[in-house]
Amino acid sequence: MTSPASLQRALEQLCQPVRRHNYPLSLAAMRAMAVASGLARRDVLAIVVTGSSGKSSLSHRLAGLMRASGLDCGCYLSPHLHGFRERFLLNGKRIDLATFCEGAALVARAAEKLPDTVSTFERSTALALWWFQQRGASPVVLETGIGGRFDAVNVVDNGLALFTCIEEEHAEWLGGDLASVAWHKAGILRRGGHAISAPQTPEVRAILQSEAKRVGARLKFTDQDLADAAQANLVERCLLPQTPDPPKVPVPALPGRLELVSPPCGPRLLIDGGHTAEAARHLRAFIERESGRGGRLRLITGFLADKNACAWLRVFDDPRFHITLTRAPGHRSADPQRVHAACRLDEAHMDVQPEFGNALRLARQSDAQLVVVSGSLRLAAQAHESLGLLSDEELAEARLTAQVFGGDAYLSRLPD
Repeated sequence: MTSPASLQRALEQLCQPVRRHNYPLSLAAMRAMAVASGLARRDVLAIVVTGSSGKSSLSHRLAGLMRASGLDCGCYLSPHLHGFRERFLLNGKRIDLATFCEGAALVARAAEKLPDTVSTFERSTALALWWFQQRGASPVVLETGIGGRFDAVNVVDNGLALFTCIEEEHAEWLGGDLASVAWHKAGILRRGGHAISAPQTPEVRAILQSEAKRVGARLKFTDQDLADAAQANLVERCLLPQTPDPPKVPVPALPGRLELVSPPCGPRLLIDGGHTAEAARHLRAFIERESGRGGRLRLITGFLADKNACAWLRVFDDPRFHITLTRAPGHRSADPQRVHAACRLDEAHMDVQPEFGNALRLARQSDAQLVVVSGSLRLAAQAHESLGLLSDEELAEARLTAQVFGGDAYLSRLPD
């Protein structure tokens, strides 16, 4: 049995944060990491998913469609909600502790051979690819972390590129505006390859089309569900088996993504980690389907400092909504008082309660029809813990993960 000390050691071997100015501008380090980790090129069908929201849900559903076709499908996601192992799935099951620790040690040894710093995401991507290689998984669905062009998963020669809605996010990391964000994400297009995109704004659409033309990729825009469109594309190209009567695979109910919780007493809760304006629009549409247009609604929101909190909040500028700004966990959180000062709303009531526990308690004691916790996956995770939704084992792993990837110990690992 793997001990907590072994898990902590594995997490520490993977943990190597980078500063904004250290964000890679090539794939050279990841290619070197792949070689040092013993990753061999093999005939694997890889689907790479990028965009600004909905990537994990799309990746989960697409992997489910492939499993339903009888294939051993790997799925690599980011970020995690509670424990780091959530990022690594094979046939819907997360990587076991012993293999996780073995893989973390292997990639740490590989990183030591290289002259440059190898980031957490590069290490974890190498671990995922190593595990999928060990288990002979194919196809594999790989979700980008930040961007795409220089993202670690882009070291893989994908058979299909998928784009969810692209918005201005991680702008300080990716060049400062929507055009640069879109350019980075367009980098997953392959020469002569295939790609499918959700509808985009005219600016983003033009950038994707320009990159597709430059590399000779076949890019299609669709209103269809992207997982269904991807499966149809791969079947048509004989990369997936044709199933006479394909099983219906529902959209997965993922923790922290439009997740309804009915506690023994008090109002229902809705937990969603979406942080972009598009995610807020999806959330509001879901709220209105669940609660109708009558009744009071309480929103508890906390953001990371690099997110556009005002764009998110403006979606809920309606007198039905009582919005409480709180502080998301971690050193990257936005100051709720500053968000309140910067984001004036005309119709919604907005106040500040910096401590999340108090904000949740007050909302649950109110006469609200529904209490919503959103704005950050970190806040969604905190809601799970506060509501007692984790098992003792899950809670212990979550706390250990937070210990390694937060606080002074984490910040001390940042390069100068």
